[in-house]
Amino acid sequence: MDIKGMKFQPVGENVLAHVTDEGIMLLAISTKQTLRVSQSGKSDTVATTGGNIPLAGVKVGVNVYRPLDPITIARRAAVASDAAKQATGGSAA
Repeated sequence: MDIKGMKFQPVGENVLAHVTDEGIMLLAISTKQTLRVSQSGKSDTVATTGGNIPLAGVKVGVNVYRPLDPITIARRAAVASDAAKQATGGSAA
């Protein structure tokens, strides 16, 4: 399938979509991008539709994430803890 000349439309954060005349849905996501840290702090969100969205007569829900290794998670927790201590004048919240 030749994708040259296809027009992709944004359907979420870092998610582009194109539906061919034959009904084939193509999604384009940059895997090099990071949107934010997940709520759990255990992964980085790469792309999302922010829930299920209607597209070409179907519902589409996309969540792409990059799992973090335990050392990175611990490092980020330590940085957050240090920031909380500074914000409260030295006592952890």
